[in-house]
Amino acid sequence: MKFKLLPEAVRAFHNYLEADKAIHKKETLIHNFPPFISIEITSRCNLTCEHCWNAHYWLAGQDLSLEALNRLESEILPTAASVQYTCLGEPFLYNNFKKVLELIKTYNHPYSKIITNAQAVNPDMARLVLESGLKELTFSVDGATKATYEFIRRGASYQRLISTLDLLFKLKQEMKLEEPFFTFNVVVMEQNLDELEALVILASKYKVTQVFLLNLFAITEEIARRSPANFPERTREALKKAFKRARSLGIEVRTDIDIGPMGAEFRLDHHLSEAGYRFKDFFTSRKQIFIEATPDNTSFCEYPWKYLAVKVNGDVHPCRFLSYPMGNLNEKSFGEIWNSPFYQRLRATILDGSYELCCGSGCDFMASGKGDLKADILILNAPPAMSPGERGFAGVQIKNAGSVEWNASANDKNPFFFDISYHIMNNTGEIVVFDGLRTQLPKNVRPGETVPINLEIQAPDKPGNYRFNIDIVREHVTWFGSVGSPTSMVNIEVINAESESTSSVPEVLVHHRI
Repeated sequence: MKFKLLPEAVRAFHNYLEADKAIHKKETLIHNFPPFISIEITSRCNLTCEHCWNAHYWLAGQDLSLEALNRLESEILPTAASVQYTCLGEPFLYNNFKKVLELIKTYNHPYSKIITNAQAVNPDMARLVLESGLKELTFSVDGATKATYEFIRRGASYQRLISTLDLLFKLKQEMKLEEPFFTFNVVVMEQNLDELEALVILASKYKVTQVFLLNLFAITEEIARRSPANFPERTREALKKAFKRARSLGIEVRTDIDIGPMGAEFRLDHHLSEAGYRFKDFFTSRKQIFIEATPDNTSFCEYPWKYLAVKVNGDVHPCRFLSYPMGNLNEKSFGEIWNSPFYQRLRATILDGSYELCCGSGCDFMASGKGDLKADILILNAPPAMSPGERGFAGVQIKNAGSVEWNASANDKNPFFFDISYHIMNNTGEIVVFDGLRTQLPKNVRPGETVPINLEIQAPDKPGNYRFNIDIVREHVTWFGSVGSPTSMVNIEVINAESESTSSVPEVLVHHRI
């Protein structure tokens, strides 16, 4: 299949090459805009899925402002190669969603994507989506039966999902469109393992070209118990059946679930349907266009030159892991942010290999592999009981078991600093307080050094039994527990003042991993 370079693709290709040239020349002040963009147009959702991060998202329930969207349009969308208009929210709920579809149609990005739960799609909007020139429309489908689907996707209607798929499939056929390609996202867990094959069959009904079987994020202990990692043999058999069925139907199945080698039966390249081959060729063509020699360094990060993530509040991030914003589109133009002194300093630390401001000292990917962020936490004492909302202290001893010094405060060269905090979970494992009070480190802590700390804690407002999960935080970057470092837990009972605690000493669980 030949790929014709349209004017929009030529602009995007030129922009990509400019980014690559800047990297090769070791430039920090650059003249291209990011080719790859992720835009969180809304964090509002019509579902309450228990496994979704949106339930704990501090920016939940918001829309990207029209001002921020207009700045993206005027500055960086014309040269973008790839744009995804979804993050944690449901895009069809966005107040300016029609404007987004107009942007997709106007700029005809070589690749554009929207992910939807298919619960808020009406016939008029369905037609507008198909007419926009969108390249990929992904449906979140976590069950092949009504019972399983509605158990996992809380608040959703299975019949509504099927009606939306029927509507879009019929319209696409009537309009004789090849794009958007339809794809499925499936979050795999205990409850739907036995339906993976059936989901592939369902996908074939709508000529879905790819089914992505996603690993479950363990955001609570209850959710962690549903993880496919707890059922390796059952998961292996379920995946084997799904892949075998997909091969017979010509559908590509991909997964990020690691349960070891799975054999040749999982290779599908030579068994795709005609639509599957078109989808594969579609991405291969676009990928080949954006290949240029890059530095021979597997740990080199190109994100600050080529990638942009925009949060729903307008915050601009160079990647999805660095939570510290480089600026805000509601306050500054993108050009001011993109080549600001801080952005240039970030690029410089990557070029010199220090990764001082990001990955080498905290990125989820880099730190988990290098052990840069690791702590040994010992709880020395804690109150066995507290009143609702009461503040108190827990005696903690922490050891820097990693390779990066923990600075106790920010400075001009490094805006990131370390402190100690906690999550609070109830007796079912649900997180009731994600961000606990912060306690500043008494000083910079060198690798191998141990320091005692009086950690300030605050009890939840409601009586009950709670677990305080104590962890180190690199502010604006990551919690240590998120990158594999051990944490420590202590059980504390919250009681009314007139009640008596049934505990005499706190139960401490040391080096607990969540």
